[in-house]
Amino acid sequence: MLLVGGVILLVFGGAWLPKLARNLGKTKVEVDKAKAEFESTKAELTEAAGPLTDVATTVKKVDQTLKTPAKAIVKKNL
Repeated sequence: MLLVGGVILLVFGGAWLPKLARNLGKTKVEVDKAKAEFESTKAELTEAAGPLTDVATTVKKVDQTLKTPAKAIVKKNL
């Protein structure tokens, strides 16, 4: 870490360091805001999709039943 910091100090100079740190801080705040907004939207969509999940499960069961041969269904129900 110290070596990387030293190289950055040599390349950019001392005047760039506060600006770089400030920009990194602003970027982190923006990323955190975007992450929170994404999580909120994801939670809303997951909640709204609840009934659709039940429908999808029923459709899968019906589809599987339609693909099952009649003999297998009769044996299963006897």
